[in-house]
Amino acid sequence: MPFLSRNTMMLLPVGVALAGILLTFAGCSGCCCFCKHDVPAEGPVQPRQSGHWRLRNLREFLRDHTPFRKKKPKNEVKVLNLEPLRDTTEEPTTTGSPVNRLPHAVTESPLPDDDEKELPQTTASDEAPTTGTATSSTSTPTTTEPADSGKGPGGSGSILGEEDLKDVSNSLARNRDGSSTLPGEPFLHVDPITGPPEDDVEAQPTTTAVELIHCVQCAHAFLCVHRIGSMTRFDSFGDQTKFCEPAWYQGAFTPYYTASHAEFRKRVRDFMAKEVEPYAEGWLQKGEYPLSVHKKMYDVGLQQAVLRVPPELGGASADEYDIFHEIIFFDEVARHECYPRMISIDSMALPPLVKYGPAHLREKLVPQVIRGEKHIALGISEPTAGSDVAQIKTTALKRGDKYVVNGQKKWITGGLIADYITLAVRTGSEGMNGISLFCVDMKSPGISVRPLPTMADTDLKSTFITFEDVEVPAANLIGVENGGFIPLMENFNHERLVISVGAARGARRCYSLALQHALKRKTFGKRLIDHQVIRYKLAEMARMVESLWAEVEHVGLQFKERVSDRRMGEDCAILKVNASKAFEFCAREAVQVFGGAGVTREGQGRYVERLYRSVRLSAIPGGSEEILLDLTMRMVAAKARS
Repeated sequence: MPFLSRNTMMLLPVGVALAGILLTFAGCSGCCCFCKHDVPAEGPVQPRQSGHWRLRNLREFLRDHTPFRKKKPKNEVKVLNLEPLRDTTEEPTTTGSPVNRLPHAVTESPLPDDDEKELPQTTASDEAPTTGTATSSTSTPTTTEPADSGKGPGGSGSILGEEDLKDVSNSLARNRDGSSTLPGEPFLHVDPITGPPEDDVEAQPTTTAVELIHCVQCAHAFLCVHRIGSMTRFDSFGDQTKFCEPAWYQGAFTPYYTASHAEFRKRVRDFMAKEVEPYAEGWLQKGEYPLSVHKKMYDVGLQQAVLRVPPELGGASADEYDIFHEIIFFDEVARHECYPRMISIDSMALPPLVKYGPAHLREKLVPQVIRGEKHIALGISEPTAGSDVAQIKTTALKRGDKYVVNGQKKWITGGLIADYITLAVRTGSEGMNGISLFCVDMKSPGISVRPLPTMADTDLKSTFITFEDVEVPAANLIGVENGGFIPLMENFNHERLVISVGAARGARRCYSLALQHALKRKTFGKRLIDHQVIRYKLAEMARMVESLWAEVEHVGLQFKERVSDRRMGEDCAILKVNASKAFEFCAREAVQVFGGAGVTREGQGRYVERLYRSVRLSAIPGGSEEILLDLTMRMVAAKARS
């Protein structure tokens, strides 16, 4: 706009931002310590989501009320004066509307969705206590001053003790299943406008600062800004060539990972370099699977990170590992030609047993799988029923206290080494309502297993399994009879995420190998990288790899926040399709960059040739691309009609 001066144009974003704040606060009237207004009795105005909250006045507010502080003496006690909430019983509220006041803790949990349970109303008995102080998690609460000191914003002050702080935090930090989580990981706030924090800024636990904000609009805005600023960056790790590693490996800010993840990443890479990489090629050539590696993985905590079960079943503590540890594991191991792949099958076959299985099997089998002593396969696909799970024909007829199983299972990965199998069989009528799940001992009489050669090199064979009058104890039923279809469907989301992570690293390896080759290989007197068409190929590969990894992390976050499987079905299906298509594109282009070397099973192009043949193992298992695309839109259409 030539009629505006440069200075005027620079002020336009500020004006727009200020307008956004004023519009958002419209509808608030008395007693909110943020906007200094009351909340209307008929309920709050719907919050506006925008990025306009990064104004300096809001940043100053956050510096006073969020857990990033200038350094203080270690023994200094921090006192929070909070305005007490009014008794909500004195004001009428609209039935079914959100609560008018929101005790807000600085946590990473989002506000509940509209279809989730509302937060409990705060009453006079729930108000801030009269004694105590908010200190670090290792400090002992002490009394510092009476509650009626009058120092709270806009009213009498209250002093928040640590236990009360946890109560307030729990009111917001709710998982999807209704349980509460108190995030205790420290973080640094990095303002996107002013840049990295000064040296005198110190990370504080997120549970050491609380501000009661009475308006839902203000709470939402406060949370949005806090989440924008809750970023972490780590020292460089691995290959620093752009796009050859995930962005957070190369010093980029990330909201997903903590110091625990960074330490785990190094632990996995060191383990693979020591226990797997020197022997991988030999395992592949001999067709031997390294069973002993699983016990070693348990010793260093890798099994527990993937197979996350309650401690009483042999797992780690609930807060030690999360889904991003698992994503890191499968991403790191996929850098190698051969790795202990059976852990991925264990992670798909074990959840139905953990969630729905009988106690005697859980207590006996699950700890053995966690320790790497036993393995469990997943038996679903059949010669005439692959993605169409509801059409399986293997039967289980009840005879007394046993079921007799007859039928065939095909493309069962790990069938030769599995000790047990989570088996889908038909116990009732046709369709999904006649399917049951059993845990079957693979050493039972009547079971025969043979390998199925596939197009990809792998030490973990696909198998064909035949069941002839196999007797299975009725006590080995997982869940209820004819109720096995839903547990299988719930399990598919996780399976598709695991496959997608491996495909994403496969695509990234194709890019990395092709780039390295293009930097040194010369044709027509210049390097391949100096040809525009080769740069275009590499750029397209990088674009797909980075987009895919962003989607992996997005879906991973939904798992971490315990979003229901029903709501994640479309996301996981689309993710897997994107993963296999990106892997296929990158493998093809990498072979093109390598030329003749890319189609031979020796020399510098052998890795690309092997990756090219493994693409279909990402595109077909867990639901073929065509089935998943159709499934996605059927789910979208069904929800749109409802």
